[in-house]
Amino acid sequence: SAKDGKAALIEKESGGMDFYTSRDNFIISTNHFQGKSLGDTQRNKDHMNSSASPYRFERVAELLGRVQKNSVANTAAILRNQLGLKDQDIGLGNEKSINQLIAHHAVIFQPEKGLAWVSTAPWQLGKFVCYDLNRIFKSRLSDNEEIYEKEKTIPLDSFLYSNAYVDCVKFNKYRFPFNERIDLAPDSIVKWNPNSYHAYMLAADYCREHENWEKAVTLYEMGLTKEIASEQERAYMQMNLQHCKEKLK
Repeated sequence: SAKDGKAALIEKESGGMDFYTSRDNFIISTNHFQGKSLGDTQRNKDHMNSSASPYRFERVAELLGRVQKNSVANTAAILRNQLGLKDQDIGLGNEKSINQLIAHHAVIFQPEKGLAWVSTAPWQLGKFVCYDLNRIFKSRLSDNEEIYEKEKTIPLDSFLYSNAYVDCVKFNKYRFPFNERIDLAPDSIVKWNPNSYHAYMLAADYCREHENWEKAVTLYEMGLTKEIASEQERAYMQMNLQHCKEKLK
């Protein structure tokens, strides 16, 4: 609320709803409930214990703690951040990262001024275009035209000019379950994203499916040394590692 200078979360699931406020001058929200009712359910506790949400929450808090007063520019930097806690490289696209290189867009609001910044592709890394909502709602447009505040644009992220971005695009070709992996090359996918457990998991899966048990074992073992996003994925890798070891006996 711009009028009150306060923010709140409305949390909802099929079984109920919560209204959450903070005693601090900020609210952090990732992907778990924080209200008294929904936050205390066993389902929410189990989710927090097995998912990447608490890790991301801690990372946002860590980055906010580095500045005395938050700003629009700093908020954009946080939304674009791809590193883990203590700035650890946890691999591109890790679900524990704030920017998992997957989001369609991000929006930053400055309610008291009626301003909104909307990110452009890809993944919060393109420029953030600023819109003055007061100006837009007062305009009586008769033609199709774009109204934005050019001087308040946040430039695109320099990551888009890096070799890491080029490698990320290559990696994303195989990253998601619906992607075909017929031509996946295990050595290449690990090279493109060397600190990613997911890269090792994909490479190991390919080797396992082609009965290259020894190489699959090596890749699963390497992947298990990385920062893994969820306990489900850790269990999956451990199970397949054991399967491959048994095949080598």
